[in-house]
Amino acid sequence: MEGYTMYLHLIDEGSRYQLWYGQRAKEETVAKLKNFRDMVSAKHQKLVRTFHSDRGTEIMNDAMAEQCADESIQIFTHPHSPEEVCLIEKAHGTLMDKVRAVLFSSGLPGILWGEAACYVIETINRTSTKGNVDKVTPHEKVFGSKPSVRHLRPFGCLAMKFVDKVYRKSKLSMKGAPALMVGYATQTKGYRLLDMTTGVISEHRHENVKFYEETTVDRWYVEKLLNEVYRLRRRPSLDSSKLPLVQLPVVDVDESHAERGTGLRSTEEVEMSPAEANSDNQEQEASEPVQTSESEESLEDKPPPPRKRHLPVEVKSPRRSKRARKRSTRLKDFVASVLSSSASATATMKIQVPKSWKEMMASAQRSKWLEATKEEFLAQQENETWILVPRPKNAHILKCRWLWTLKENDLRMLRFKARLVVLGCFEIWGIDFDETFAPVVRFETLRLVFLWAGRTKSVVKQFDFVTAFLNAPTERVIFMEQPQGFVKRGFEDYVCLLKKSIYGLRQAPRNWNNTLHKVLVEFGFRQSYKDEGLYWIRIEGRLVLLPLYVDDILLVGKEEDVDFVDKELTNRFKMKCLGDVNYLLGLQIQYDPETHVSFRQTKYIQDIMAKFNMESAYP
Repeated sequence: MEGYTMYLHLIDEGSRYQLWYGQRAKEETVAKLKNFRDMVSAKHQKLVRTFHSDRGTEIMNDAMAEQCADESIQIFTHPHSPEEVCLIEKAHGTLMDKVRAVLFSSGLPGILWGEAACYVIETINRTSTKGNVDKVTPHEKVFGSKPSVRHLRPFGCLAMKFVDKVYRKSKLSMKGAPALMVGYATQTKGYRLLDMTTGVISEHRHENVKFYEETTVDRWYVEKLLNEVYRLRRRPSLDSSKLPLVQLPVVDVDESHAERGTGLRSTEEVEMSPAEANSDNQEQEASEPVQTSESEESLEDKPPPPRKRHLPVEVKSPRRSKRARKRSTRLKDFVASVLSSSASATATMKIQVPKSWKEMMASAQRSKWLEATKEEFLAQQENETWILVPRPKNAHILKCRWLWTLKENDLRMLRFKARLVVLGCFEIWGIDFDETFAPVVRFETLRLVFLWAGRTKSVVKQFDFVTAFLNAPTERVIFMEQPQGFVKRGFEDYVCLLKKSIYGLRQAPRNWNNTLHKVLVEFGFRQSYKDEGLYWIRIEGRLVLLPLYVDDILLVGKEEDVDFVDKELTNRFKMKCLGDVNYLLGLQIQYDPETHVSFRQTKYIQDIMAKFNMESAYP
């Protein structure tokens, strides 16, 4: 949160007391060590006489050597000898293990690694260590008193902090705000709290904080909040006094030259402020502070610049080609395919699909809708979807309704279609159904299937199960009212006892999937572990793929193998072969095993254009 990209880890060999300093650049190391020595001298009236390190360049440099010489500090470490500094190496490994542990247990994001490190150091210094023979804590060894642990709290636990009246917007503002405990104050007796509304870390005295140690906050929310705060902090200020200055080209001219109005063209390059000139280096080293303006004192001490006049800079417009542009052939073909089928789309949109039995009977295409409705009812009878039984007492009976639609394929209207559905929204869980999930093939898998088909020069044929759900038996006792328009005379009070999974039941897709799965497994198909909507089988060593999406399937493989599987499945179910795949799941598919495979949604675009009366709009 403070922009730290590295840190300095120190340990006192005599007491095992540890300190941790966050850094933005390696150049800060020498200054941090100087502050540490000054602190030891001021608080404990002692001087650092021996210093061990890993001899990194941030420590072993001229500035550090000069300071050690002035203060008579001896450095006893040989190059490339980490065993001589095994104490700090071991402490460093332990520190990072505990940092990872507290971040994981609290669920907070890694951006708070600095706060977690300070929290761990505070805890380590109050814990006994084997390095001290008398088994006292490092804190007691340094300060001479036993440390208190009453203030210790779990890292990342929820807290409520007191909001001072200075920071309240009105008298009705809340006196408390939610926060997360992320550490302990270093200079005062208090806690460092992360505000859950602003993302700002501030220090608060322990009397003004109430903790809920067993409660944490979702990691996703905290990470999003901190990323937003970090982004806003890195956003450059819009204060004009601090923005990098870009000056126009200037030349020295005399008054007579200016009065004549002679047009001059400057050949000098645009001058930029030092901040902008070094912007490339600043972007490469994000940890270094960016200076965009000089201090006010330095500006006041400078003499006024010589009198110069800004001259207009001639800006050449980019050279443009005068050749006539040709429209992309691919786009032209796409536009033609959309516009050529607009007439079919318009005709389809003009046919009003009825939404109720009354609208169907009043429709201009009533005869066609009635024919489709009778065809659906006869299909239900042939499949023995239900049997009529006397209305049972205290039974949960579901209602049903008719749905009508226009069945289309590749922009060509096929037929008027009706569907009898039960109102599954009134089903009761535990009485009418238990589970409803049914796997379908993912689009990623579908693309992979076509990729494999293209590479193996396989055929891809599409099949549709006729009234697929009606092949699946029900697993529960479910009653349904007789369908409108087909109530049997003399048995008006009877109801339908469902024997098959009629459309509309919440569990119908699952029942159908279980039925088809059993048949495919008996036939020899195996289900993919990665995608349960994909089945495969080997016929004489040749692979055949079967992607499944509810009642639509594809058979991918050699033509003789596809025909063999088609024949076997037709013996078990009523299927309809749609030929080579061209329209599936709202996608128009062009598959050529020799050249390419492409997916388009021309029909979807066409329907949107017709919906908003934009058939004649120029694309």
